Amino acid sequence: MRLALLCRCLLCTLIAALPAHASVYYVTAAGLGGEPDYDQRFTANAKDLDKLFKDSGNGAHVYTLTGNQATKAHLTETLALIAHDARPEDDFVLILIGHGSFDGVEYKFNLVGPDMSAAELDCRSGKTGPRGHRRDQNRHREKRYRLRPLLG
Repeated sequence: MRLALLCRCLLCTLIAALPAHASVYYVTAAGLGGEPDYDQRFTANAKDLDKLFKDSGNGAHVYTLTGNQATKAHLTETLALIAHDARPEDDFVLILIGHGSFDGVEYKFNLVGPDMSAAELDCRSGKTGPRGHRRDQNRHREKRYRLRPLLG
């Protein structure tokens, strides 16, 4: 009787200790093409990835910004939402489809309206970890939630 109770307690403890299933957050932004042919290609590629990621199931959170939605403001909002909702065990994938520019000082990704610099991408994703925790409180998790400058 005691052995059975001990086994049940041990089993419950082991089940509780199992890691929760991690989610994957996918953000795809199709920036400006500069010409109709490129705009169509970038949008088609983003939509293909959107379908692929959504079909993968299993905790996939898919955000796809194309056309007039592909703005600095929408991308910033999406990154902030993910920073709030993501847990330490979740994965984050950012895909930027399009052209960029470099003015000798700063790399930028071409979006509808103001472009977003690599430094701004790093800043927007690197100041907070999951649920808005500050990086200095989660140094061991910092790498998982930081984006390195992607355009440089």
